[in-house]
Amino acid sequence: MNGNNSFVRNYIIIGVIILAVIGIGYILIGNVDSPEQNTSKPVVEKGFFNVESEQEIVQTMLGEKVEARFVLSSELGFESDVNFVIKTPLIGVKVDFDNTAYFVSKDVEQVATVTFDPMEDSAVGQHNMTIVAKSQNTVKTFFLILDVIGMGEVQIDIENYNFEPHGLTIVQGTKVTWYNKDDVIHSVNSPDNIFNIDMQRQNYASFVFNEVGTFQYFCKPHPYMMGTITVIPR
Repeated sequence: MNGNNSFVRNYIIIGVIILAVIGIGYILIGNVDSPEQNTSKPVVEKGFFNVESEQEIVQTMLGEKVEARFVLSSELGFESDVNFVIKTPLIGVKVDFDNTAYFVSKDVEQVATVTFDPMEDSAVGQHNMTIVAKSQNTVKTFFLILDVIGMGEVQIDIENYNFEPHGLTIVQGTKVTWYNKDDVIHSVNSPDNIFNIDMQRQNYASFVFNEVGTFQYFCKPHPYMMGTITVIPR
């Protein structure tokens, strides 16, 4: 009799243990979120954004910072982050945006500000920049000219059959020196014969611009090589 009671008691204990283990298992499973709960659904970007530059040209002098501003607006319920990338290398110029990303919503316009700081002599000249603003689904490309004005003495390199910089703004009385870095003969000729300079290989020549105005020039042996110098008053 005692043996039967002991068997029944052991059977009951084993059953209780099994039920307890099953219950703990259900509790643990219930505390773990399903994959659907753990996986956040990607945000679907609606509509698109517009971007407008407040300036087409920004001018400054060497060593002086200048800002450009871009106005971002929402269309058709667009709400997302927008990033800017300047595709054009700017030699000698430090570039800083005031934010890494700009959240654009349907209720408020957003303004992005970029600061250009021309720090080296190589920054002098006109920089034709390609700027890209992009979100997840929208890409906008636009253009901006950074014109770093030269004064005193400025160098234009003739290299790889190009004048660099090919566009230049200078202060009246500035001396411009062309340096022929190519292994061929070039020239610097103005259509109205204000200056006509023949340049041997690895040679340089200068001209002082005392008159205000815009002066175009070209290379006579290679007429596709062209440049422009704009002289502004002192």
